[in-house]
Amino acid sequence: MSASPVLDMVTTTATAHPEATAITQGERSLTYRELAAAIPPFADALAAAGASPGTHVLLVLDNRPEFAVAYFATAEAGCTVEAIDPDQPPQALRRRLADSRPAVVVTTEGHPVATLTDRPVL
Repeated sequence: MSASPVLDMVTTTATAHPEATAITQGERSLTYRELAAAIPPFADALAAAGASPGTHVLLVLDNRPEFAVAYFATAEAGCTVEAIDPDQPPQALRRRLADSRPAVVVTTEGHPVATLTDRPVL
């Protein structure tokens, strides 16, 4: 059992119904097996980038399967999840970065938040 009841639900469902659809976005989807399999490597990547239990991880992602993977991996790593709409203007992104002081920022390739922080970006 993990520290996250929601994460426990994902792993329990992945065991009971591995081929059931967990997430769909347009033509893309992840099964519970795929979602559960993606979480530990991403949690390891967060740790390698400097996230540790109790630190904050800022997710700057829109609604996509990668958001779910990043969310659950952050919980698996024992970190606090913070999320912000990726369409926020740079001033709002700077303010959130200053307020939360995340250990790691997770975003899509080329997102402007990567240029606004000195924290590791995944």
